[in-house]
Amino acid sequence: MAKFRRVEFYMTKGNGYGQYYIHSTYKGKELKIHTTNSEAWDWYNDDSNKTKHLDAKRYCYRRICILQPNGVENNRQKRETTMKRTKLAPVSKKQAAINRKISKIFQEILLDSNGECTGCRGIRNLTPSHIIRRSKRKDLEAVKENIKPHCIFCHDKWDSGNIFVMSELLDFESNMRYIFEVDRLYYNRLKEQLTEATL
Repeated sequence: MAKFRRVEFYMTKGNGYGQYYIHSTYKGKELKIHTTNSEAWDWYNDDSNKTKHLDAKRYCYRRICILQPNGVENNRQKRETTMKRTKLAPVSKKQAAINRKISKIFQEILLDSNGECTGCRGIRNLTPSHIIRRSKRKDLEAVKENIKPHCIFCHDKWDSGNIFVMSELLDFESNMRYIFEVDRLYYNRLKEQLTEATL
């Protein structure tokens, strides 16, 4: 659960690639709004860059406020919204090409894995799960070896960044070996969690 300007919310992944939802509660009513902003998803779960993490929370706040006509949006914000309608930044041609490449790679991966989640051997709601997050290593976002077919639950566990939760996945060891090979610094940060837990 995240918070911005006294509004609490959280994000979840949808069934399709690049589909996400922002959830909140307003006067006892459950609110849910759709978004395709993968960057917001990446940085919502990653506070290693405080500025981008804050931008992601601000984005979620603005999206959820669309569903709160009389709530936390104050008069100044309403006037600004009326005076200037802001559009979500469109996906660049470069990013769109990368997304298409990821989608193509994922189809190949699904064939290789017989349509099974490599984290639990399930076969439902599989999505491309990056072993090393796109926000950490953009150069690896369309590399086949950095992508695993995970169900939504395993994807969320891996994205948690908590090595004890991540270790529940069946492909944990192979994922860690890959991280060791391509990003020793990130590997050491994950291992530090184990060291700190034993102190």
